[in-house]
Amino acid sequence: MSSKNEKEKEEQKKIIQPGVGMGKHLMMGSDTSKLEHPRRELWKWLFSYLGRYKLKFVSFLILLLIGTLITSVSPIISAGIIDDGIVAKDNIYIIVMSAFYFSLLLIMAITSYYAMYGMGKVSQKITYEVRNDLFYKLQNMSLSYFDKRSSGDIMSITTNDVNQLNQLVGGQFVSIISSIVGLVLTIFIMFFLNPYLALLSLVIFPIFFFFTYLFRKKAMGLFKESRKTIGSVTSSIQENIAGAKVVQAFGQEKKASTEFDEANTANYNAMLKIRKFMATIFPLIGLVTSMITASILLAGGFAVLGNVFVFGVPVSVGVLSAFISILA
Repeated sequence: MSSKNEKEKEEQKKIIQPGVGMGKHLMMGSDTSKLEHPRRELWKWLFSYLGRYKLKFVSFLILLLIGTLITSVSPIISAGIIDDGIVAKDNIYIIVMSAFYFSLLLIMAITSYYAMYGMGKVSQKITYEVRNDLFYKLQNMSLSYFDKRSSGDIMSITTNDVNQLNQLVGGQFVSIISSIVGLVLTIFIMFFLNPYLALLSLVIFPIFFFFTYLFRKKAMGLFKESRKTIGSVTSSIQENIAGAKVVQAFGQEKKASTEFDEANTANYNAMLKIRKFMATIFPLIGLVTSMITASILLAGGFAVLGNVFVFGVPVSVGVLSAFISILA
């Protein structure tokens, strides 16, 4: 008897803790489980699937970074067109630089298309493999595993969680990398254009870091709650559909409806909290950005009108326009 219990505990441990390697150990745990290094194990598990497509993944990432580089340097080109072309009334310069700018934008569009399509294809293949591995793993699970967990939670893992994984691999993970690279390039370009306006613009970064910390701290709890509630809704739907005959035979329709209403209301309230948080944080970020932009326009505008040299560098109309574009 003790050996049987030990076997079940070992099986549960293997399922709860994600392993490395495709088709071997998968994330099928409950919210009560505590992992020693949960994030590290999750990333190991994810990269075990990405390993087969690492060359394609890196290639598409490079294409995406090319687009990020073009986006970062475009304010320099636009500033040059305004200052050295429009203000200086140099028609040849305007034509040449505009054609060069258009060529870069065309290259960015092509590379972004192939990168996004390729990433999407890779993410769909990984999702396909994960779903297959999950299904095959479920076929080998003991009956006690299904007794201890609701079918809705298992369905939520195999559907909602896998869809989230698809979004992570197909867009979010790559967007994080390209955003970091773009941020570093943007800071260098701002100081290259004008150190005075760059220092003024950097005021926004501590504010953004604060909002990022607040978003991460608050949003994680809200999304965890929504994951629990959607699992309860899925479980209620599945169990009532599968056991519809039993429910009707024993006249439990009212009880089943009440249970579903409770689960659905809990999910509604959880999603409403998320929407309320999103509706608060993002307009607030937009407001802060607009205030910084207005400050740049005020300081830069007076510098242009007064022909003031700050740190030995003039503030031109093109540079001011480039900063507005960057902050936008």
